[in-house]
Amino acid sequence: MEHGFDNWFDETGVLLSDVLHGRVKTLSYKYDFGDSWDHLITLEKTLPLIGNHEVDVLCLTGDRACPPEDCGGISGYEDLLDTLENPADPEYSETLNWLGVESFDPAIFDTESCNTRLQMLLQYSPPLIHDEIYEHFIEVKTELD
Repeated sequence: MEHGFDNWFDETGVLLSDVLHGRVKTLSYKYDFGDSWDHLITLEKTLPLIGNHEVDVLCLTGDRACPPEDCGGISGYEDLLDTLENPADPEYSETLNWLGVESFDPAIFDTESCNTRLQMLLQYSPPLIHDEIYEHFIEVKTELD
């Protein structure tokens, strides 16, 4: 295969419980080969569900906000954060407009949004995790259910 992708496989049918079990508690993957986002997922512990929970996956907590889609990889994200730290920056308003928000706090992890996206992956389609599609999907979800 070209580009060094000779050790890959289609992971869409693989469950985290198939990979993270026993002694294996971490996995890494690369998201967006153009921007080279490297992720490390650590399973700290599993808990039994208590009560009547109808979920297949649940995230209890996380660290920091997800970088915006297509922000240019690590260096682009660092530039974006530098711009947002300085409201006097000439690109400040344009950057917020591009993000589609009034403010952006990289320290905040949105557990509810994360769990909604995880459930969407299970019920609908993997592409729905992308920001623009997610926002539109939330608006029309009740029509689909």
